[in-house]
Amino acid sequence: MPTEPRTQPPSSSEPGPPPEPRDARNEGLAVFGGVTVLCAALYWIGMGVPFIKTNLGGFFALAFLAVPVYLLDKRREPLARYGIDWRPLGRGLIWGLGSTVLLLGLFMAIYIWYFGAVCGDGPELLGPLGRRCDRWCGGLNNLALRLPKGFWMAAVSQVVVVAIPEEVFYRGYLMGRLERAWPAKRFLWGAPLGWALVTQAALFGLGHFLVDLNPLRLAVAIPALLFGLLRYWSGSIVAPVIFHVSANLLMTVVDRSFFP
Repeated sequence: MPTEPRTQPPSSSEPGPPPEPRDARNEGLAVFGGVTVLCAALYWIGMGVPFIKTNLGGFFALAFLAVPVYLLDKRREPLARYGIDWRPLGRGLIWGLGSTVLLLGLFMAIYIWYFGAVCGDGPELLGPLGRRCDRWCGGLNNLALRLPKGFWMAAVSQVVVVAIPEEVFYRGYLMGRLERAWPAKRFLWGAPLGWALVTQAALFGLGHFLVDLNPLRLAVAIPALLFGLLRYWSGSIVAPVIFHVSANLLMTVVDRSFFP
């Protein structure tokens, strides 16, 4: 007698299905809340525990990396589904470096024009964000490039401890979860313009603020919109990582050089 073929159990290596919209939204928001509370607790505990304070960035990076990777692996969802991949590398490099040159070059032009105007009335004026105009170099003619102390170690730290973990968590895991719940109906050059993009940016700013309660941290929501668009346009987190690192390092060099 012919025998019926046996049904093989699904392989653990097979990609799992994407989550249902409501589950994806609830999980994403819950994980954001949990990781933010953990980071805030570590920050304030570090005020009295030198070991935690010294290694605070490493603890933050571990949380941002380990939690989403664990959850996606548990669901058997491939990381690449969320843009957590180095491929396509060429496209990521082009978008990352191109946006860095174009947008940060434009930022520099505005920065020089703005502080030249604000600090042009005399040395007593205090500029915004705590920059003292009596330290303003006067513009490009008097500029001397100055790298902050420990710049190259800071550059490595920006890549490994800041940009990669934050992009994996916010533009990879969190934005991917929210996309499932709120699919976009409008697009900009192929990039979805929807609540997922806006919400991840708002949560990026809120997450920074809730850690140390500094209201200036909320401003990072603005570049987070660009980080999200770069993730869409390039197909991975490579481009936003490059731009993220470049923007953070540029500000340290610019402030050290124009306000010595």
